[in-house]
Amino acid sequence: MHQLLVPVLAVSTFASLGAAGGNVPRGVGPQFVKHYGSKDSFTCITNPSIKIDASKVNDNSCDCPDGSDEPGTAACAKLDSLSPPQPLPGSTTGSTNTTNALPGFWCENKGHIGGYIPFTYVNDGVCDYDLCCDGSEEYSGVGGVKCPNKCAEIGKEYRRIEDERRKAMEKAIAARVELIRQAKQVRRNIETTIANLKNDVAQAERKKIELQAKFDEIERVERRKVVKASSAASGKLGELLEQSRMRVEELRDTLQLVVDQRNELRTKGVKQAVKSWEDYAAKLANEGSQLISDAEVRDVLLEDGELNGVNWKDFEPSEEEADETDIIYNFQAYVPTFVLDLFYKQMDNLRQWLNEEDDLAKDYGPEEIFRALKDKCVSTEAGEYTYELCWFKKTMQKSKKGHGNTNMGDYARIDREFSDEEDRLDGKGLGTGERMVLRYENGQSCWNGPRRRTDVWLACAEKEELWRVSESEKCVYKMEVGTPAACDPQGPAEKGKQKDEL
Repeated sequence: MHQLLVPVLAVSTFASLGAAGGNVPRGVGPQFVKHYGSKDSFTCITNPSIKIDASKVNDNSCDCPDGSDEPGTAACAKLDSLSPPQPLPGSTTGSTNTTNALPGFWCENKGHIGGYIPFTYVNDGVCDYDLCCDGSEEYSGVGGVKCPNKCAEIGKEYRRIEDERRKAMEKAIAARVELIRQAKQVRRNIETTIANLKNDVAQAERKKIELQAKFDEIERVERRKVVKASSAASGKLGELLEQSRMRVEELRDTLQLVVDQRNELRTKGVKQAVKSWEDYAAKLANEGSQLISDAEVRDVLLEDGELNGVNWKDFEPSEEEADETDIIYNFQAYVPTFVLDLFYKQMDNLRQWLNEEDDLAKDYGPEEIFRALKDKCVSTEAGEYTYELCWFKKTMQKSKKGHGNTNMGDYARIDREFSDEEDRLDGKGLGTGERMVLRYENGQSCWNGPRRRTDVWLACAEKEELWRVSESEKCVYKMEVGTPAACDPQGPAEKGKQKDEL
């Protein structure tokens, strides 16, 4: 048993030594060094009423309820904020605790960036170089595992990548400045256009008033002429036509009177005389005399129309002749062509003016930077499709096999949402933090599903790129896009500051 104890004591003694001249216990981070200064005793960090002997620090046994006495071992790894309250085996106080006072095992990583790793990683027989490049977490050599210090080469590669990212960020910030300049110029152009359109509309309004006055005067004169011509039924022809109509009516009335009188004469006293007259008339007819029959008389007495009597419409002016008098009532036919062209041009100007004013009121992001990207598009290929994002317009899925295009959503608004993703080595990722998200909604309906929509997540990049497209749920798509418009102007400075602190 003694032989077994010696290695344990040796490990305990070795584990108690710190990296800083042997005065600080292993695994203690810089901000907690002040709690481990005494050589005789140790006060539990979050339980100051509890003091233990200094020899119990890093002895592989949890003595403090907050686990602060084991900064260099995995003895208190079970303490977690997600765990329920529980008794601590081996604790002299019998207290319970759920949260460790320490964030983890501190790896100094000299030549690179120091950091904490979870206590469960300590002496687990695995070299965690991505977190602890100096290999200090595997000091006991469990299973014969040894983790050589690789911080020099890892730090060098890290600094190379960071330098590339810094330069890319500087270029992206410069591109953002240029986008803002372009966006401001676009706004100035719109404002100038609106001012010009307002001036054109004002001039057109003055011209309209002037032309309206002239038109009213001409209309008054021409209407008077038209009334005279209309009352005379188009001049002399109208007068003759009216006189003829009156004469015909007089003759018809006279003829009707004669017919009526003849019928009255057909009484018994004069029947013989009438018969004698009719015999005489028949004799004249046989000799070729031109007499009018009763049927012809009845026809003459019928009301005038297209089939009977006189068709007076044949003598009235034609439609072409009528157009000559009606033209004054048709404004477009009367107004000269160049005036109409001017009128329609001003109508178009007015519509454009209204559209431009609506556009000025839209949200184009911080400093209206997205004005510079409006109507531009970026795309990427994935499988059988080409995916396209048109800024502030729509997102599309285009088939490479000619099966048509699918509208994945029309632009709706700008939102912000938190991203919790790891940084990619190539820099083409969302990372962690608040990100701008463009919402594209009311796209083409899915079969037996809702209308398509797309969330366009933006991250800082030197140029506009559509990195990847995924379908997070049915008919709901996620686009990850890089653009200078998403860059934080304080990005490089803040990143450098953070690196210096580490």
